[in-house]
Amino acid sequence: MSSSLFSTDQLQTDSQVPLGDLDSGVLATLSHGGVVRHPSWSVQWWIGAEDRWHRPDVEPSTRQRWLKATPVVESVIKIPSGSAVCTTAVARRGGSEFPGVLSEVRNDSPIPVGCARVLASSGAMLADERGLFFEGEQVVSVTRGQLRFAGAESLDALAEMLAKEELSTEPVARRGGVVAVVAPLPHTATAAALVHPVGGGTNAILDRAALPTSDQIVAGWQRHVQAVGRVLPDDPRDSDQVSLATAFTLIEASAEADTAAVANSLEALCRIGAWPAHSYRCAELLTELRNRQRLNGSFEGENPLGSTVAAISAMSAAWSAGISYESGATLVGPIAAAHHWSSKKRRFAELAAVPHAAATFLAAAGTLEDLGQPEVASTLVATAQSLRVRNG
Repeated sequence: MSSSLFSTDQLQTDSQVPLGDLDSGVLATLSHGGVVRHPSWSVQWWIGAEDRWHRPDVEPSTRQRWLKATPVVESVIKIPSGSAVCTTAVARRGGSEFPGVLSEVRNDSPIPVGCARVLASSGAMLADERGLFFEGEQVVSVTRGQLRFAGAESLDALAEMLAKEELSTEPVARRGGVVAVVAPLPHTATAAALVHPVGGGTNAILDRAALPTSDQIVAGWQRHVQAVGRVLPDDPRDSDQVSLATAFTLIEASAEADTAAVANSLEALCRIGAWPAHSYRCAELLTELRNRQRLNGSFEGENPLGSTVAAISAMSAAWSAGISYESGATLVGPIAAAHHWSSKKRRFAELAAVPHAAATFLAAAGTLEDLGQPEVASTLVATAQSLRVRNG
């Protein structure tokens, strides 16, 4: 992920924010204006003010920011009488194994407005009193009653329908295009919706009381990030960047990714001090990584040499992060075997082109020294020196 995503508390218009929690990994992405994007569909919110319908994804006034340096995003649009605010974060209903994306729209104007939830896709869609459905599965659950429904071939066509108040009191179904549920939103009221990127819809109206509040989600992320033993910069703005980067490192670490990504996630978690506060996540990644080592010492991957060097680096980082001596000792064989395979003469030229290979072997040598294997460590030092000579 680009570090520019965290360079300010205001998100840029081209930002793509990964949405997830500690256990789910990335569920979907959030783009400008609070649009939740899934590979098969997207969901957005619109506001019907006294002048017209406002679309946050294209409104010039739309602003987005992080809430208290956590993966909770606030989107704000200006309307003639004030503003409307949407807060987006991943949440779980009590007792549900399925995480969802909580989208709460608040009317910060002195007059009632309309709030539309809009589903766009190329598949079969339905809008009814429970929310929005894609291919028979509920992808948006809503709480508010007095709903009206609409459907059109495009977002622009839907905007024209809403402007003309061409809404139905009956559910609307169509294949391709867009469908919407529309509800009144009184002054200071909040309308909640739960988006379901990975299933978990109950085919019922959303029970808001079963979900945490946005403040609770923010507080939870602050606890997770503060548990990581990292050194924060003196400048509060830099500190916020570190906090956000830490949170997204926790979100994006996935044991289901390719080998290089698993290794990179493990190393990143270890480098930011996530072990021991999030030791279960680090241990899961380390176990998965070791399971991907072949009998010849290499690691699975599209680029086996690159994956193997990344795995060596990640295993060394795990030792540096403070795993027990007993756990560290189990890494000696995998590191030695990976080095033996990767440093063979016939692939040395390819190895020399792998970024940071020499530094990786030197770090791994230090790990092996710590674990009482000086002779094996010396072979890694020799390889690192040869790489540096070759690369000048």
